[in-house]
Amino acid sequence: MKKTEEIEKEKETDELPPGIEEYSEQTSGNIPISFWDQKEFLYHIRAKTGLEISVIEIILKEYFQEIRNSLLRKKEAVIFGIGRLVLGKRKVNFFPAKELK
Repeated sequence: MKKTEEIEKEKETDELPPGIEEYSEQTSGNIPISFWDQKEFLYHIRAKTGLEISVIEIILKEYFQEIRNSLLRKKEAVIFGIGRLVLGKRKVNFFPAKELK
């Protein structure tokens, strides 16, 4: 069970920064978005979904772990609407989907 201090700290980090909800509304899918750090990315998802930051972190960690596992098993990972990642000898190559070209 979590300690009261841990819960309070989680609540503090779970608050949205000022303006992020408006920003999220403006970037509803057809405007390029760039995130300079992980926190901003997490806040954007939280503003859109209402999920707690800790839950979003778990989801993203598992999502990227599945991409990694797919690369290790099949040497390829397909992210629909984005493209294919193909494991080469020294690096991962990215082939964008038609929608991105």
